[in-house]
Amino acid sequence: MQGSLSNGGIPTFWITSGNLTITGPAGITFDDSAFLANAPLSLAAGASSGLFSFFDIFVSAAVTPGTYLATFTVIGGPVQGSDSMTLTQDFHIVVQEVAVPEPTSMLLLGSGLGGAWLARRRKLKNARRNL
Repeated sequence: MQGSLSNGGIPTFWITSGNLTITGPAGITFDDSAFLANAPLSLAAGASSGLFSFFDIFVSAAVTPGTYLATFTVIGGPVQGSDSMTLTQDFHIVVQEVAVPEPTSMLLLGSGLGGAWLARRRKLKNARRNL
């Protein structure tokens, strides 16, 4: 997930850490190490970070389709190393079911394509004989 940070307040905002929480089944995991690797140390008043990577979300195939709530929190404050202020953003993780063709459907498709190829090949072979 990518995003940007903006400081609309007056003092400089020092960024201490970030935290991602997901309300959902155990099969949804994340790696939020990208946030501290890419986030600026601070944002001056009126400054914006520009677009950068915040975190990656991984969803197991066993997770039931649905919409799950997640919250990303930036922790910091007006002094370097501070954890007195938090900025949060809620978002949704939408898990959709992906249709996977059955093996018999794939076999039927393959047979049809193979039959069409054979018919074309025979037609070309007969056309060459008649020349």
